[in-house]
Amino acid sequence: QCIQLFFRLVKTATLSALGSLITNCSVKEIHDKAYMQLQTFVSDPNIRSNHTLLRQLIVTLGDIVNSSSSSFRNDGK
Repeated sequence: QCIQLFFRLVKTATLSALGSLITNCSVKEIHDKAYMQLQTFVSDPNIRSNHTLLRQLIVTLGDIVNSSSSSFRNDGK
């Protein structure tokens, strides 16, 4: 029980750092690895029961969108 809580907290704390790497890093290999790790979090079926992680994921994705170029944001329209 304690170990599961610890890993949940670590995952939640990691999301912000991954978002920063995605938005601020110009090294393609690091950027790609951070993006892949973020995708791993999103595809985890247990994420639905971790509301703290979901909240941080939404905040992190919002930060990524806000710092992306306007042409990239408008691409999906």
